[in-house]
Amino acid sequence: MKRIAFLLFIAVLLAGCSSVPYSEISGPYQKIVELGKTKADIFNSSMQWVAQSFKSAKAVIQYSDKESGIINGNGTATAEFG
Repeated sequence: MKRIAFLLFIAVLLAGCSSVPYSEISGPYQKIVELGKTKADIFNSSMQWVAQSFKSAKAVIQYSDKESGIINGNGTATAEFG
């Protein structure tokens, strides 16, 4: 009797796992958008976003170069798609 109850429990558990929806996005997400702004404007807006979105922009930004338009950082943020 215990064996049948255990097998029934495992069957229900596995059936529940099969109904979990699969995300279409797996791995890194990248999208190129034309903004109609200069590189300097985009760089400045990005730096302002980092400053407003994180407690300490200095702790997040590891490297930034305005001439090349590069900002490298390390932080965690949430994003919603849809």
